[in-house]
Amino acid sequence: MFSTMELFSLYGNVIALDLYAPYENLHHDIVEEKRYENTIGNKIVWKYKNPPKSWNIPDYVITNKPVKIDLNCGSFFLPHRDLIFEEFQRKYVRLNCHPNFTHPEECTYIIDNKIQHFRQNQWMIINPSLCHYSFCFKNGTTHYVVDIDISDKKSHDWLVSKIQYVSKGHGPGNK
Repeated sequence: MFSTMELFSLYGNVIALDLYAPYENLHHDIVEEKRYENTIGNKIVWKYKNPPKSWNIPDYVITNKPVKIDLNCGSFFLPHRDLIFEEFQRKYVRLNCHPNFTHPEECTYIIDNKIQHFRQNQWMIINPSLCHYSFCFKNGTTHYVVDIDISDKKSHDWLVSKIQYVSKGHGPGNK
């Protein structure tokens, strides 16, 4: 097993996964909290109790803070860095999925001063300790975000198995 920093040094700060989730409406039955409504950035963040089955994350994977983010034309996230607590940063990896409006002219997502070109419905690992922000130009835009606990062996092994451009059987711990 390896830490988040080892993961980023091995595979980069934005890592494509062979993992997809469909665009879908809000799962009212698992909403735990509604945040950021009527605040700067014009967005709504729906915190879920657990990731929906449709996100294709197995039940045995330990997750934290699964959210569905609803954005409209004019919505934005100011430049920021996440996971400032060292213990949390060593333990969790941030996954983002953009199930619709992924072209930068529809929603511009920037990590470390680089405009991202996400594939629709594909989960990506991002390094949230880098400066990142977004601007939305289409009504009805959705993002999903969830943190995966890679200090747990089963969660770690599952996540590594989903890294898209890795020769399976190679890497840390494999001879």
